[in-house]
Amino acid sequence: MLKGGKVELRAWQEEDVATMKTIRNDVRLQETLMSEARPNSIERTRQWLSEKTQHPDTLFFVIASTDKNQPIGFVQVTDVNKRSGWGYLGICLIPSQQAKGLGSEVLNLLENYLIQVTGLRKLLLYVVGNNTPAIKLYKKQGFKEVGVLKAHYKHSTGYQDVILMEHLLASG
Repeated sequence: MLKGGKVELRAWQEEDVATMKTIRNDVRLQETLMSEARPNSIERTRQWLSEKTQHPDTLFFVIASTDKNQPIGFVQVTDVNKRSGWGYLGICLIPSQQAKGLGSEVLNLLENYLIQVTGLRKLLLYVVGNNTPAIKLYKKQGFKEVGVLKAHYKHSTGYQDVILMEHLLASG
């Protein structure tokens, strides 16, 4: 468990499955993650959590509030390339917890963990070009834009650019 002032990053627990099901079924939230919302039952959500945490090339944490230990999202590093020391970042906070500074705290906790424990030296991410709050957060955390895929993602508002960003971790 990685504990900050307002959030902690921890392994998923059975009590988290209902919240994760809500996240997985939120069409608008899934669209910001460039994921397709599908009907997810409790069992399908539990299976998704199990697969995420057992995959050898993925680091997965539930984001929980420190005051109530309630799940408010998740953060993951996928497609980890141990030889070259990089992976793809994904972060999701439930809408009611966005724009409260929690994303920065999550990313700081995660970066410290990655440096101290995993040996990763770089994070990459894709973000929809119209997701201004996320782009602002990533830039604040030291991510730099390194490429744009034009009209790449079919969004409800039409095809959107997708921005590729990278961040060299402090030890990198």
